[in-house]
Amino acid sequence: MYFSYSIIGKLQLKYIGHEKLSRAMSARGPFYIARSEEQVAVKLTEKDIIPPTIAVKNNYKLDLGGRVLILKAHPTAHTDNDLSVFDKKPILCGYQICYLSGIYLF
Repeated sequence: MYFSYSIIGKLQLKYIGHEKLSRAMSARGPFYIARSEEQVAVKLTEKDIIPPTIAVKNNYKLDLGGRVLILKAHPTAHTDNDLSVFDKKPILCGYQICYLSGIYLF
């Protein structure tokens, strides 16, 4: 979920999203705010709707210090603001667990 003022806003973090994400957040925000307590047990407010500080139109290179990820914006499919992350370094996968640079994916 992209409503996270408690983390992004307070820490003044950079937030990367599709160039159309801000518009989608504005359109859907009131619905998510109204249903938040029921759906995720957290009461959201308008302050929790944080638009991206970096908008991706096509591709964006994110350098993590020796590891570069490519973020790719897509045209309308599932939504009109889908963003994929590509990594050229290998991912090692085993039975039910994948390991990616110190992160375990179950």
